[in-house]
Amino acid sequence: MDPLPDTVYGVLYNSTGRPIDHARLRVVSSRGQDITSGSWFTDSRGFYAVRATRRRRRSDAIRVAARRLQNRAVSPARPS
Repeated sequence: MDPLPDTVYGVLYNSTGRPIDHARLRVVSSRGQDITSGSWFTDSRGFYAVRATRRRRRSDAIRVAARRLQNRAVSPARPS
């Protein structure tokens, strides 16, 4: 298997298809350790890029915190 990149990017939408702006993203290991490098937020179009302090493992999660959303894990898009 190819190693996962340390940077993940994508677009966040709500259940009605509208972009989620100013959501905070973190990379969290399977043991609950925050491995995010810096602070990362979505822009007005819901676009995000988030970088980890190390190469991600498949068991790691991207956590999202935004108004009107509970703190949730999301599945990042695969890099192209």
